[in-house]
Amino acid sequence: VQYGTGNMAMLLACHKDVPNYIEFWQKFEGYKIVDSGVAENNPVTIEEQIEFAKLVRADELVLRDYLLNKDETLRLHKEMLSVLSKDESQHNFTLQAVPQASNRKDYIDCMKQMLDIPIIKVLGLSKIATPYSYSQLLQTDDITLCRVQAINDFLKLAPEKIWNRQLHLLGMGSLQEPCIYQNNSYVRSLDSAFPILCQLEGHSIGLERTKTSTNYFQRKLSEEQLELIKIQLLQYQKI
Repeated sequence: VQYGTGNMAMLLACHKDVPNYIEFWQKFEGYKIVDSGVAENNPVTIEEQIEFAKLVRADELVLRDYLLNKDETLRLHKEMLSVLSKDESQHNFTLQAVPQASNRKDYIDCMKQMLDIPIIKVLGLSKIATPYSYSQLLQTDDITLCRVQAINDFLKLAPEKIWNRQLHLLGMGSLQEPCIYQNNSYVRSLDSAFPILCQLEGHSIGLERTKTSTNYFQRKLSEEQLELIKIQLLQYQKI
């Protein structure tokens, strides 16, 4: 989902060896974001992620992170930025950074340090790290509620740091979540496989969250399910 016009997709470099994966995304004409696959517990190396991004002609690159670990994430960012700086003539990626932490204080500090790097233009708010970091404060691990609080914390940061930055929501917390941010100029986009996951689990799209399965490439959808997904996508776009 991209607020405004356009077509956007999240690609996972960890699936680069899935048959026809690269070829499919090479033909995709929308805006392409490439992640390493940290949330899938199967990240590729920094070099492999960059090479994959070049192959599929990506527009945006998610800097390598480490789940729930601020210091290691920031270290990996420096390493990846160093690799990218040696090859600037070969790419023109917009760079996205994902705050990682295990508590609110470190999460905010991680955002601040990322925003100190001018080349980082987008912060990606994780459906894993954000609720983990904010659950103690809010007494809930609800993705949507925790991400609302994280965005409020982002908006309280120094105006000169955030005025030209955007936010991307990594995964959807609930069907209602996109509606919350329609008038928030900082929230640019979110990615979700919500309609497809519903069909894989054998039920229609609804308000309740459908858990992401780890073996979706090994599962097959019938022609009937594919048609239902198309219908549900059209319904979802109207929300």
